[in-house]
Amino acid sequence: MQGKKSFLNFMNIDNVLHHIFNIDANMTDHEILEALLALSDTVAKVAVAQKNIVLPRMEALAEGQDTILQKLIPRSRFDQMQAE
Repeated sequence: MQGKKSFLNFMNIDNVLHHIFNIDANMTDHEILEALLALSDTVAKVAVAQKNIVLPRMEALAEGQDTILQKLIPRSRFDQMQAE
């Protein structure tokens, strides 16, 4: 039951704000706004990286896999060629 208790403690809103958004109850409104703006900036950078780096590489990987699959021959044909 210890695991469940620690998970429920984490789900406390103060803990969520602190761990995910780096915000705690003692921060001023201005500090909270700065933390949220920094988080927003980070999310925007991740989105740009995903669009410009990750997705093109995944598409290239998928195209490479398609090329490999097109070049493969069925196992029965391979066995037949090996028997000849």
